[in-house]
Amino acid sequence: MSYVGQWVERAHAIFKEAAKRKRTLLFTDLPRLFQAGKSRDSDLTVGHLLKGYLEEDGIQVLAEVTPEA
Repeated sequence: MSYVGQWVERAHAIFKEAAKRKRTLLFTDLPRLFQAGKSRDSDLTVGHLLKGYLEEDGIQVLAEVTPEA
């Protein structure tokens, strides 16, 4: 992604489409989603965006978490 914040638009598009199509999203490293997207200017992460969609739009998620996480 060439611009800071472009990932936010992309994530919103993916989550909206998943909700619209009633798809289940698979994540193999759930804890790392709360690190992905952080920058020196923002603490916003993919996990924080996803949480909003889980609470409001009814997206279903299947996630893997290891004991090391």
